[in-house]
Amino acid sequence: MIKKILSLLFLSLFIIGIWAANYEIESYDIEIKADKDGWLNITETLNVRFLEKSHGIYRDIQYTFDNPNGNSFDPVKAEIENISATSLYKTEKEDGVLRLTLGNPKEYAKDNETYKIQYRYRLDYNRTEGYDELYYNIVSPAWDTSIKNITWSVSLPSPIERDRIWVTEGKEGGTRSGGFDLGRNNTYLEGEKELLLPYSAITLRLEMDKGYWKGWATQKDNSTPFVISGLVIAFIFTLSAMVFWTLFGKDKPIDTSGIRNTPPEGINPMEAGFIIDQSTSVEKEGFAMIFKWAEEGRLTIREIEATKKGEKPSFSFTKLKDLDFSAKESEKALFDSIFFKDEVTMEDMVNHGFANDFISKVVKNLTKENKSHKERKSVILQGVFLSLGLICAVASAILFSQRHMGALSLLMVLCFVIPSFLTALVFSLYSESGKIWNKTSKIIVLVLTFLVLLIGLLFNILLVNEAQLSFFTLTCVIISYFMFIVGMAVSGLMDKKSDEGNEKLKACVEYRNYLSSLLEGKIKPTEEDKKIWGTHMAYALALGLKTKGENLDLDMPQPTWFYGPGWNNGWFTYYILFHSCSSSYSTAVFHSTGSTTPGGGGFSSSGFSGGGFSGGGGGSW
Repeated sequence: MIKKILSLLFLSLFIIGIWAANYEIESYDIEIKADKDGWLNITETLNVRFLEKSHGIYRDIQYTFDNPNGNSFDPVKAEIENISATSLYKTEKEDGVLRLTLGNPKEYAKDNETYKIQYRYRLDYNRTEGYDELYYNIVSPAWDTSIKNITWSVSLPSPIERDRIWVTEGKEGGTRSGGFDLGRNNTYLEGEKELLLPYSAITLRLEMDKGYWKGWATQKDNSTPFVISGLVIAFIFTLSAMVFWTLFGKDKPIDTSGIRNTPPEGINPMEAGFIIDQSTSVEKEGFAMIFKWAEEGRLTIREIEATKKGEKPSFSFTKLKDLDFSAKESEKALFDSIFFKDEVTMEDMVNHGFANDFISKVVKNLTKENKSHKERKSVILQGVFLSLGLICAVASAILFSQRHMGALSLLMVLCFVIPSFLTALVFSLYSESGKIWNKTSKIIVLVLTFLVLLIGLLFNILLVNEAQLSFFTLTCVIISYFMFIVGMAVSGLMDKKSDEGNEKLKACVEYRNYLSSLLEGKIKPTEEDKKIWGTHMAYALALGLKTKGENLDLDMPQPTWFYGPGWNNGWFTYYILFHSCSSSYSTAVFHSTGSTTPGGGGFSSSGFSGGGFSGGGGGSW
């Protein structure tokens, strides 16, 4: 039995030796006098023995804590005032902790020093429903050394029942009960502890009737003026956007139900594809121009059979003559990018950077050439309102989150800006070509837009609920959210087409209607159609038309510009050839780069050691 006791004693001393810092606290007295308004007047007296040369100690007092109700946007904060201390060198605040540095940086402390620290401390609001409480770490679990001869006392302004007092000791989260005495008509608590190991706490929890702390009221919500300001900003932006769109940005209605059997005059396939949907790609508009030039006798196309089983054929292009001097700059840029030498293969085009040239030169010139298709004033207004809308959305989101600035502000800004931006993007695309989208495209865009807006709304509601903001704030957030959606949608529609733009769009759509009817077999091709069938197919490729070739019986001789085994004397061979050529380019790109495209609640338990507020511990320096 004696051996076991000695072994345990030796083990305890060994553990203490491991944990020991370069100083020890020989005695620690904590005296707390509580005022009726919740302020705690605290005096701490520490007798410290230094085991190594040190300048003094530091005392950390924590004043920001996680909210026990789980509201991550509303941390618990404490006020600290009237700070005084023996040999106070400096005070610093960082990460929710006030550090008091005691000592002299130019001198070492004596082997034994006594430090007295005084301050007033009060939490910022009442965290519990139905009762008041004091949940406080008399000794914090953050001290890195053993503490001996602890004495503590708490003087209360009014009596408290003994069965509503809990004292716990030990490591953080522990529930071991600590001793205390209650006297002076149940208004005075005191206790003592001979030894407390490093990183251990003494925690006091008192539960009182509601109203015990007269001045410890719920945190005031001063955010109402900010919330109203956020709502007003959203209203003014949306109203202004609708007024300016109605006056300067609303497109004139055009009739695109007609048909025309010849290509629009002065509009090549690449430009027609761009006018239709305001986008261009190498595989569609780029190769459509190659077949147009072939029909004009400017080049020949040769099919190169695959050398391995399962591979697709490739193609080469031979230049016969240059473009006319009057050709548009975008067409010249495309022609020069392809024919950097007189005969090129798909692999040559890819390796020579054709895709980059297409974007940096061809698309740039094409966009510049079509600037006149939009009214300049409306384009400027669109840019202004899209920028203004994003700025206003950010401002409103920040104003709505004024009660808990920080993470809530960032998340709410994202929940406002992302749906607003996507709404503007979708309606901008619709402004360009949405009127001629097919039914499937419209449904897909509508569903995706609805999902984005719904997710944005749900996230805003969840954020407001998590931050425990008022119902009034929630209402303003929802109203403003939908206002910004409407305002950004109108802003996206604001780039009004000019008369020239409407005429060209009408001509391209009418020709597209005719080609679609031909490929579907609704219209029987005329002799003139047969003469320009290759040109028809070049435009069909640029306009993204598709067909299975089942409704049209039309034999076509092999054109003089094509060489290869792939011709089957049918009109459908044109279609297959054009799309095979585009597919061959995509395959070449893939092999080259690997890609084909450039307060309520609170704790109801009796408390845990180290779970109270205050504390922060300390150390030597």
